[in-house]
Amino acid sequence: MIKIRKNSRLKILSSSVALAALTLLTTGCGGDDNNEASVGTVTLVHPGGRATSAAAHPVTVLQSDQPSVYDNQHRRINQNYEHEEPGQIPGGIDTVSVIFRDSLGNPVYGPIEVDATATLTVQDVPLTAQTVDIDYLRNGGFALFEDQEPVVWANGSALVDDPDPSPAPPSTSDWATTIKSTRTANAGQMIAADSDLTRLMIATEGGTPQSFLVKGVAYSPAPIGYNTRQSTDLGDFFWDTPKAEWFIDWEKVWKRDIEKIRSLGFNTIRVYNMIPYHINPDGSIPDPDQIPNQDKGLFLYQHQKFLDACWNDGDRPIYVLVGISMPDEIWFKQTFDNGKTDANIAAIIKFWDRAFPEMVKQVADHPAVLGFTIFNEKAFPLYYSDSSPEPATAQFWWSQVKKYTEIAKQLAPTKLVGWAANDDPGIPKNSQGFLRTHGQALDFFGVNGYQTQSWRPSLDAYLPDALGDLARPVILTEFGIPATSRTDHSLFYPYREPGLSECKARIAAAEGVSTSEVTIPPGTDASLQFATLESTRSLFEDAQTRTAAGSVVGRMAKLAFEHPISVGITYFEWSDEWWKQEPYAKFWVPNRAVSDPNAKRTVPCGALQVDRQEGSSSQAVSDFPNQYWDEEGFGLHSITLNGRTSEQVFTPNPSGVGANTYPDKMMARTELLNALLESYKTAPAR
Repeated sequence: MIKIRKNSRLKILSSSVALAALTLLTTGCGGDDNNEASVGTVTLVHPGGRATSAAAHPVTVLQSDQPSVYDNQHRRINQNYEHEEPGQIPGGIDTVSVIFRDSLGNPVYGPIEVDATATLTVQDVPLTAQTVDIDYLRNGGFALFEDQEPVVWANGSALVDDPDPSPAPPSTSDWATTIKSTRTANAGQMIAADSDLTRLMIATEGGTPQSFLVKGVAYSPAPIGYNTRQSTDLGDFFWDTPKAEWFIDWEKVWKRDIEKIRSLGFNTIRVYNMIPYHINPDGSIPDPDQIPNQDKGLFLYQHQKFLDACWNDGDRPIYVLVGISMPDEIWFKQTFDNGKTDANIAAIIKFWDRAFPEMVKQVADHPAVLGFTIFNEKAFPLYYSDSSPEPATAQFWWSQVKKYTEIAKQLAPTKLVGWAANDDPGIPKNSQGFLRTHGQALDFFGVNGYQTQSWRPSLDAYLPDALGDLARPVILTEFGIPATSRTDHSLFYPYREPGLSECKARIAAAEGVSTSEVTIPPGTDASLQFATLESTRSLFEDAQTRTAAGSVVGRMAKLAFEHPISVGITYFEWSDEWWKQEPYAKFWVPNRAVSDPNAKRTVPCGALQVDRQEGSSSQAVSDFPNQYWDEEGFGLHSITLNGRTSEQVFTPNPSGVGANTYPDKMMARTELLNALLESYKTAPAR
């Protein structure tokens, strides 16, 4: 079935690119559906067939000496090229996009995407069409070649019999920020919103900079059974397979989502990790000096397919805020310093020191990339404060911020660089000295905020009234409300009776030790209280819980867009992730894997289960409409298995490397999703 959408790109891909011809039976993309005399058929023929390489013939440009021209929607109008040789579909091209234009250059039909075949027949083209723009796309989304050809009608038909694809001008997106001083209202009143206070600005393909409001979603499509902390790709679902016969990438997972994300009107996605290297299957860290080395199974991972799909040939692109989630070993001095004596920590530091610039460099020029976040929730007072009780610790943390933000800006000067920090107004209040000396390369501040009443406690400290020339735009890099609640609200004390005996018995049975060998780690607070396992496993949702969450989301998203320092939201999150409940109520048991008879290892009384949706170990949260902060229930979509078991996360091919080919089934939480989308739709323009 062909689905038509007015004023948007239509993707019609055949089941086999080997088809000699593809006929497009479409209505509703342009022209008058009820007047047969007003439309006709256009056939495009590439007499040279398909090229074996991406090399282009020598060309003569007939239309213009300028690299590109634009229509009034700022879409590139292709040039009329001529080749001496018969026109071919270049190598590396899998899709062709066509737009028909009238004598004034206005689009009258399309854009339409079809598989790249030697002969294409397009029906129902308005007879007002005088030219056709042809983009030759890599991965269905990135123009490598282009052409414009005349359409000459005869008895309701036209033949374009020798298109001449030639290199397309670079597709680019250049980002910047603007910020002005604020006006402050009387005490106790909301700051008077100045619509010109702060903006993100984007210039695409060399055009005039335009204001951009982030209407995004955090995107980490972890399949059921997957654990980000234990996977070789560390939560990067966006890599291209380096060797198709050995690897299956996650393309089927993100292709399940990307067009839906676009069609709903999201303009940005935040991904938590893109990395150019993977760790080894046994969890050890490879030496970047050895990458790539196919014989050792070490590859350099590209991310072209995913980013090309997001770009969509510049038609309603989804911009990507790229996370490069470096671990504690990079940020915290004590852990970093352990690398002087611990070979594994030294290997981790070297891995990320090489991975970060390699990743930035890899995607720096891609038009789908908005920018980078250098960490997620690594900012704590001990590290960021000008008056930290451990000055050397803070100095080190900020030196790493300076190092990696400056690397990113040097390698990607047209993209934005920031962080995704905890919702802590102490960061801007108490770090202005370090911000001035170490934070100049930051373009924006990301705040992971979960407020339910007002954004003023979170965001006012970032205003120019407070920060002066250190102020930057703020993106709410996370905001969300769980749509789930619980039927069981029971709590227990794992380090007091009777909970203590219950935990010891449970751990002893699971670990094959005696209950006397299960001990409480020194320094543990015996008064700690947690939700019972029965409570964490009693999650439910219904229309009432979804509506309650949606009510808060709609109101708080509206307030976020109205706050003068905020330039938008990446809502947390697109779909549930079932690996996120942390193990809790930790005990010690003997570590018999080493020779030391006194060695211990830590095990939890409440264990993480990646194949089951569970709630957090915390008590009820009064501010949340459904009472609980359940990390595994924040999604705009819930998920269920679809054609596999939870153990079959990865492909069953002989090497066992790569993604399973049965993506989970998603169910929209309509009440929540609609509330968010309504706030995005009505957000005031900047």
